[in-house]
Amino acid sequence: MVIQSANSLCDSFGKSTLELLIQIKNQIQEYIAERFVEDFDPETETRISTIDEMLSLSIDKVRTYRKNVQKSIEQHNLIKVNLDAYLSNKIAGEQLSVLCNKLKSAHDIHEYERKKEIDSLLASLSGDIDSLYNVLHPDERIGTIILYLKENARASLELGANFESETNIPPHAYYSESHIDTLGICIFLALAKFNQSEVVVLDDVLTSVDSQHLSRFIDMLSIIAPDFDQIIVTTHYRTWRERYRTGRGALSNTQVIELGQWTLTNGIRTRAFTTELELLKRELLKNGFDRQVIASKAGVILESILDFLTLTYHLKVRRNHRHEYSLGDLADSFDRNISEALKIQRRHEENTSEDTMIAPLVMAATRLPWVRNCVGCHFQVLGSEVADTEVLEFGNSVMKLANVLMCPTCSTLPIKKVAGSYWECKCQNGSMIMKPLEHP
Repeated sequence: MVIQSANSLCDSFGKSTLELLIQIKNQIQEYIAERFVEDFDPETETRISTIDEMLSLSIDKVRTYRKNVQKSIEQHNLIKVNLDAYLSNKIAGEQLSVLCNKLKSAHDIHEYERKKEIDSLLASLSGDIDSLYNVLHPDERIGTIILYLKENARASLELGANFESETNIPPHAYYSESHIDTLGICIFLALAKFNQSEVVVLDDVLTSVDSQHLSRFIDMLSIIAPDFDQIIVTTHYRTWRERYRTGRGALSNTQVIELGQWTLTNGIRTRAFTTELELLKRELLKNGFDRQVIASKAGVILESILDFLTLTYHLKVRRNHRHEYSLGDLADSFDRNISEALKIQRRHEENTSEDTMIAPLVMAATRLPWVRNCVGCHFQVLGSEVADTEVLEFGNSVMKLANVLMCPTCSTLPIKKVAGSYWECKCQNGSMIMKPLEHP
């Protein structure tokens, strides 16, 4: 209202008073200009000049006043614009404040759920890693692997584990090189499983484990194999290959490819992998068989089987200084109790089973142990006197023993211990078992 009144006053004042004064002044100027025509007395002329000067001063004052009023109006307009902007921004600020509070609440919820999801993910991964690690290192008072995030820190994934009585310690500060290597493999496999990887490649990953841990690692790969389409393992570790050759590693879901010498011209040469038992079987089926090959292969297989049985049941073998035992020493360790109890049971699909006693097969296979030495291992005149029938008998008796003890599906000996009852091959359905679990 003040601004509108000022505008009206300025308009009326500017259009009436100022123009009227200018008009009067102009008329006086015209009147003065005509003073040469008419004769004025000095008093009149003085009064006219005074009025003219007063009008000029009045016009200047009015113009100045009008200018000041216009400036004041502009200032009031600017204040009004700023006030309107302030009030508008205040409303917008209040709305933004409400929105910011809602966004903060949404952010807090998102952060909580994200951390909850990550904690759940890390707990799941930790469980998978620890499960695999326990297969490799059972009853070693290590493990309990934990992946976790530090609070109030960025990019802070931590790895903790137990060692003896210490909990949640950094493994690299306490664990051996072998334990660190196997832990890294378990983490890698757990992550590959989580990412639903189709193919996993392990390139010469084990170089620092002993024979016992190697067996557990092979078992671990069999356990996790169904989670992938394919697991490819490359190794220079010959002991690994020998386990498959002698029935210690399952071949039902495993393909072994042996790489030979390579050249820049021909590349890598491969050869088919064959177990010792298959090599013996092929030689026995030949018309022109090689006596030395049969005697040698059968001897190696028989010694491997007897070594497996004596260690499994802790049989008493006559010790010697070199810790080397002949086929006769190993065969003589079978006492009456184990001979009467030791048997292989094969389960069939129609819920039937077939039992085979092992002791008679061992006796038959070790009836001609000297064939291995005379024909298969050493140059002796006596070897030339051994008949072909005796060589074939030795080979076939070992083959019969091996066929009973080795599963035809997974090609392994019954080396898997089933809780408190018996030994089992590495087939998932346990198609072949060996009893008893311990020496009676």
